[in-house]
Amino acid sequence: MADRAVDPPPVTVPASWRLRSILAALLAVLAVSAGLPVGGPAQAAPAVNHTNPVVNQRADPHIVRHSDGYYYLTAFTPVRLRAHDLTDSYIRHYDYRARVEPNVTNLADSQFRIVPGLAGAGTVSWESANFPGYFLRHRGFALYVERDDGSTLFDSDASFHRQGGLADSAGLSLESQNYPGRYVRHRDGLLYLETVTSNTDRASATFHLE
Repeated sequence: MADRAVDPPPVTVPASWRLRSILAALLAVLAVSAGLPVGGPAQAAPAVNHTNPVVNQRADPHIVRHSDGYYYLTAFTPVRLRAHDLTDSYIRHYDYRARVEPNVTNLADSQFRIVPGLAGAGTVSWESANFPGYFLRHRGFALYVERDDGSTLFDSDASFHRQGGLADSAGLSLESQNYPGRYVRHRDGLLYLETVTSNTDRASATFHLE
């Protein structure tokens, strides 16, 4: 009588081995997806240069989607606003009045954080770096740094449309959210919210982020 073929006994693979195999396969897939070499000697990752064309030298800029549906650049690292026509002068607060001055010894007085506009609608607000909760706002068409009182009026007064610089497109100009056509500009060392009609006005309403 012919011998009957006997199936070999099943090979039992420990569960821990199966788990390791699955994890190894997953890691290989992730590595390939990320463009990393799989197997062989380790290779140096290619150099990647990141640039931020919106705000130079910001350590931690973020682009966030606000509740109004707009996207905003939020620079948690403070920025400074240099006057276009007074190249050594910066916006700063002193006794809560906003002004432009050169040689600001207390640097934090001239630093602000760009945050989503308190009034929304595609605007930005400028929060004081050394007085958190205080924002650049206009009152009586003069600019101050004051505490947010939570009112709709304050939110509107402290929100600006960021436009290309009126005197230099590489800079920026800040148009009032609740008074369209009026821009933040300096005059006699102080900041005001005014209409601009001349080249001098446009230069005084243009600033550069640093």
